[in-house]
Amino acid sequence: MDREEILNQLKIGKAVHSTWLQKAKQIIDGFTINESSTPLSSTECKFGIWFYTDGQRLKNIRNNPAQSMTNLEELHYKLHDIYSNIYYIYYGSEKGFFKKKFGKKSNVSKEDKILSQEYYTQMQNTAKDLIQELSRMERRITVINADEIKDI
Repeated sequence: MDREEILNQLKIGKAVHSTWLQKAKQIIDGFTINESSTPLSSTECKFGIWFYTDGQRLKNIRNNPAQSMTNLEELHYKLHDIYSNIYYIYYGSEKGFFKKKFGKKSNVSKEDKILSQEYYTQMQNTAKDLIQELSRMERRITVINADEIKDI
């Protein structure tokens, strides 16, 4: 794993999770989304797959505090969890055949719509914090010696 690969994965993490905000807003606004393009689990999205495999090697970089990795993991998980809450309000928790056949719930209560807006506000704040943490990680990777990165 080299510097460019790490920086690219961190940029992907920022871009993908910014897009998630848009998808959550689309759900709330009544649009239908492509379920397969938005994995609910933090370990199944493109960034999560990298973070929980090769990304774990970032723990070995000397200028990367352990708390940074913990923060990234917690924020990433929280973002997916909040998104899941919004998703379940509008799509329910069914999976498989019935989910594909019937899609979105037709009746979402006024209370649930208000709740989804509250979740969306939480999601905005969490996404902002996650993106800031990813940016801090980018800065740390940028200043460290490239040879040191190759050795992790």
